[in-house]
Amino acid sequence: MNTGKFKEVIVWDILQFETWESFKVLEKSIYKTFYEMMIIEWIDKVLPDYNNIQKSVQEVYYKFYSQEQEKEYWVVGLKVIILLHCKIYVNIIL
Repeated sequence: MNTGKFKEVIVWDILQFETWESFKVLEKSIYKTFYEMMIIEWIDKVLPDYNNIQKSVQEVYYKFYSQEQEKEYWVVGLKVIILLHCKIYVNIIL
């Protein structure tokens, strides 16, 4: 939903969730509905386990958000990449 913290997200932001995984935002798009998002972004990219847009909206998104919230706030789509945390160890032998 385009509300709260998700409304404030901009491209190149780094998002960190409770799992401590970090993601960099590459694209941010706003849609009027989940259905519109699925058509524009292609369902197989958004929810690869589904092939029916109506069913996916009902079974996935409407479990978390109501249709009233969808109409009031609209939908945010984020394209992200996972940032891997790497530690570099340097051994210097003198």
